[in-house]
Amino acid sequence: MDVVIDLPHEKILCEVKYRKNSHIPFSDAIVELCSDEKSKVTSAFLITKQTDDYGITKHETKVPVFRIPAIAFLYLLGKAEAEGQNGKM
Repeated sequence: MDVVIDLPHEKILCEVKYRKNSHIPFSDAIVELCSDEKSKVTSAFLITKQTDDYGITKHETKVPVFRIPAIAFLYLLGKAEAEGQNGKM
């Protein structure tokens, strides 16, 4: 697990695989935590290198792990930060 964002009403997990093959095994921490109701995870992201690598991973978890290219994740993160500074969040 690379990043855990623990907010009052959300727990977001982020795993960064910045290489061509971004496969994560079933034993990976993000998969285990997304399957465990006690972890209280609300969303999870596998951040990847490839611009066409998006969708939901094939792991059967309570909380789906979304694949998203790093460039798209950074864009959304910047947009959320800008909206937060402008009082829109």
